[in-house]
Amino acid sequence: ELEDMYANLLSRVEGCDVARKMSEDFGKYGSETPRRARQAEAWCREAVALLKEGCAPKRAVEDQIDSASKFLWGGHAMDEVRDHVTELEAALEWGREVASCLSAKRRKLQLDFVRGLIGADPKPLDVDLSRLEKWVRDTEGLNETASKVLDSTEAKAFTFDEAQDLLKAANRSLIVMPLLEDLTTAVASAEAWCAEAQGKCPL
Repeated sequence: ELEDMYANLLSRVEGCDVARKMSEDFGKYGSETPRRARQAEAWCREAVALLKEGCAPKRAVEDQIDSASKFLWGGHAMDEVRDHVTELEAALEWGREVASCLSAKRRKLQLDFVRGLIGADPKPLDVDLSRLEKWVRDTEGLNETASKVLDSTEAKAFTFDEAQDLLKAANRSLIVMPLLEDLTTAVASAEAWCAEAQGKCPL
């Protein structure tokens, strides 16, 4: 090929820095063979497409990472490949975090963390987030109600039984409700007051 022929000619010129000259004349991949350069550029285009479009099949991302192995030992010319590999690995890590959240049973999830996962745009992998999205909506709804129960004015609209039921629902949630500690304290205080008064009372 033209690049190969040119490199061969340059190598015969005494004192010629072939790598530098090839870099100047054929671009940033000049220190690599022209064929490897084109292959690396094609690989990068495929990686960028996967990352930009989002919702990529997990297998496609894994295969793309595996196919980069032949470039990773190269010099600085292959830095772009390495950067995209790092981004693809981050996409897989996102998928692992989602799977870990979905498999949570005894472990409580932090609301902000789950929001961050489902808020990824574009979604890195083709993963069903509907369950996580529902859990977030439910937790946000509980938290909104808790804020009213804890408000000295709005609390009058709730019975003590309703406050206790809200606390039970919050404790059952797989995602930690932000106001859980405050609600727990408020309900415990009301229970103690009611026990002392030997009857139920509103918050």
